[in-house]
Amino acid sequence: MRLRDFRHIVILQTAFIGDVALVLYLAETVRRLHPEARITLVTTTVAATFAQYCTALTSVVAFDKRGKHRGFGGIVRLAGELRKSGVDCVLAPHRSFRTALLARLLGAKYSVGFAKNSLAWLYNKRVEYQPVHEIERNATLLSVFEDCVNIPQVLPNIILPIQINEASAALLERYGIQKDFVACAPGSVWATKRWREEHFIQLAELLQRDGKRVVLLGGKDDEALCQRIAERSGCTSLAGKTSLPEMLAVLKNASVLVGNDSAPAHLAALVDCPTVAVFGPTVQAFGFAPRSSRSAVVENTGLACRPCSPHGTNTCPLGTHECMWSIQPESVLEAARNLASNPSTDSEAKSA
Repeated sequence: MRLRDFRHIVILQTAFIGDVALVLYLAETVRRLHPEARITLVTTTVAATFAQYCTALTSVVAFDKRGKHRGFGGIVRLAGELRKSGVDCVLAPHRSFRTALLARLLGAKYSVGFAKNSLAWLYNKRVEYQPVHEIERNATLLSVFEDCVNIPQVLPNIILPIQINEASAALLERYGIQKDFVACAPGSVWATKRWREEHFIQLAELLQRDGKRVVLLGGKDDEALCQRIAERSGCTSLAGKTSLPEMLAVLKNASVLVGNDSAPAHLAALVDCPTVAVFGPTVQAFGFAPRSSRSAVVENTGLACRPCSPHGTNTCPLGTHECMWSIQPESVLEAARNLASNPSTDSEAKSA
């Protein structure tokens, strides 16, 4: 079976924002291998706001799993809508029960998912879940096709509308911020994946002593955290003030992003913003290290308790959160300085 034998390829990824950012690499790869295909991404309503600007995609369909597509009936309705467009191939990087069910209900001739899935038998072809970066792992779904022997590694092409760029520029101008600024994203869905609030405050102070403006980024859920950091360090918080596309536009103009093992690091990679990621309960071996052309991971590699979970948790199992307490602001500052001042720096890992 060849990839080029299919006319309409649907990619299913309805996980977290960072997962959707990373699946756009798969979409770009499919586009390079099959330029004539219709490629549809089914994703969350939130992620659809930025995924729609990936030029590899023909269309983006929002899976409103808490609204009109809620429950089994909602999945059936969504599948019915998509079937009308003649879906004949499904690629499913997301390993959820709901995704496998939707893939089957689409009625495509061919579907590919990971073997590491409770409903893996619903897929025509199953691929082993490899211990590599998520970008390469998603690309292994294409290994079942005869014409996908040499799978290219390509950066998604994201073209933001002029109004998005203008809105982000106006927001930065409102706070007197020029292009040479450092972005910090202190939030994460999982509490233990957040570098300590006190450390972000100290880092912001150190960066400002270097003459850098510091801009805090995040969603509505990060507003209170970022506001506390801004008030105590004297930097600027834009958390909750930007849409995800506008956040991409801001990151495009940042000299470097400092964040956690979380979505902003993957959004930064889409616009190739240099990135420093602080890793605590998780490790790079899980496959989610930043993939900007210039990036660094700062972590404490000497702790026997790491990793403690695949995604991080809400509380430290040992009650110490040593993996994040032990990473000092000076270590992260050094990594940020190196990336901001040395364009030739390759991706690297640093031990705290």
